[in-house]
Amino acid sequence: MTSFTGGAAAGWIFQTLDVSGPIMYHTGDTNKYTDMEVVDRVYKPTHVILPIGEGTMTDASVAAQACHIFLKHCHTVIPMYFPKSH
Repeated sequence: MTSFTGGAAAGWIFQTLDVSGPIMYHTGDTNKYTDMEVVDRVYKPTHVILPIGEGTMTDASVAAQACHIFLKHCHTVIPMYFPKSH
C-alpha cells in the first residue's frame, strides 16, 4: 500500500470592503475538521463554500455536521460539487 499527500489543505476567507457585507469561507478540498471552529471564532464567516458530493470526502450529512458543530456564524452553505446523476 502506498501513501502520499496531495499537498497541504488550504482554505480562504473573503470579505468585502464594506465591513457589513458577507464574510465567505472557502474550505478548499477538505473534510470536516476541528480547526473550522477556530476559523468561525476568528473570522465569523456568514457564507461557507464546502465540497459536497459523490467523489469528495464530504457528503451532505458530514457537511451539515461541520456547519452545525463548528461554523456557528454560517447561515448560507454553497456546495462546490454535486453528485453524478444516475
